[in-house]
Order: sequence, then C-alpha cells, then structure tokens
Amino acid sequence: MTGLGRAELARATKKSRPMLYERELPLKLSSAFSKAIYSLVVATDLAFELFGENEEDTKSWLMAPNSLLFGDSPFMVCLRGEGDKLIDWLNQRLRRSIA
Repeated sequence: MTGLGRAELARATKKSRPMLYERELPLKLSSAFSKAIYSLVVATDLAFELFGENEEDTKSWLMAPNSLLFGDSPFMVCLRGEGDKLIDWLNQRLRRSIA
C-alpha cells in the first residue's frame, strides 16, 4: 500500500489506479497469476477504504481466516483466482453498485 488515497495517488502519478496497473505495471490480465495479483490489489484497496484507511486493520483482515470465506483468508481467495466475488462483496459493503 502506498499510504495515499485513490485521489492522492491519481494526482501523484497523473494516472487513474486502473491505468497505473495497466500501463506502468504491465501484467497480462489473461494469465491466472496476473488476474490473482490484480484482484488482490483491488481487494486490498477496497478493504483499506472500508476499514477507514487503517493499514493494520486492513492487513489483519486480509491475512486472517474468515468464516464467510469457509475459513480461508481474503489473501488466499484472491491468489486462488476467486477474487471477483470478494471484490463484489467489498463493493457492496462500500455501498457501490456492481456493474
């Protein structure tokens, strides 16, 4: 985590977060590994926002086994390639529409 909010990061890099990862950190999103990393980054950003930008709470949540995830951690869910549902869940908690 950069310690910057999304707006601050966009101003500092002069790029939106998706563009930063697409152009500056070129990962082929078609690969399973890249998709897992991308999901992990997005989930971490959303969790950071959900936890009031508290880095320690975000880290703890990300690595802790979670009963809603059948005992897996959010980190493992993302690395397993199932981060999309986790991202949807986080967006719902943040009261964002899922397109």
